[in-house]
Amino acid sequence: MIKNKRQYNVTKKQIEKLKTAIEVAHQTTVQMPAEIFNAMISGIQSQIEDMEQEICEYEKLSQTRNLPIDDFSQIGQMLIQARIAKGLTQTELAEKCGLKSQQIQRYEETSYTTASLDRLTEIVKALDVLFSATVGFCNQPIENLNIGWDLTGVNFQMSDISVQDMSNTSESSWPSRTLEDSEYEYKKAS
Repeated sequence: MIKNKRQYNVTKKQIEKLKTAIEVAHQTTVQMPAEIFNAMISGIQSQIEDMEQEICEYEKLSQTRNLPIDDFSQIGQMLIQARIAKGLTQTELAEKCGLKSQQIQRYEETSYTTASLDRLTEIVKALDVLFSATVGFCNQPIENLNIGWDLTGVNFQMSDISVQDMSNTSESSWPSRTLEDSEYEYKKAS
């Protein structure tokens, strides 16, 4: 994944170099078995396609306002995408957090797995992304937890919770909690 403008620019230049390499290869008269030549060209074309897809994803991300995720473990990746979607550089985000840009680069390199919960909260606030969630509890494990980032209203919300064998448990018996502005509010089940 392309994570910043510098990587974006380097990738675009690399694509041009690879395309030029293909053109030069077709024009040279080096004696090489056709299978090897075709494999070489195919490998380069595959690299170009991968890089073009990354370019496309970065450009699309720069235009998006809704970032759905399917698993809570994807929060780090969503923070990176939220920064790109908000049009912030790593340096600008670091300044908003009172950090050095190298720290943001390290966090993003590991998709924020090394960041503490307090630091993640700082990053979310600096990105001006609100986190809100509603979670239903029961005696069975949560199978799928779908979460989405709505950057139109700059709101983070859970959209779907699928629980294994949910039909065996009455929905009215689940307590639920709502997370708004970083505070829990307990709602009694009716």
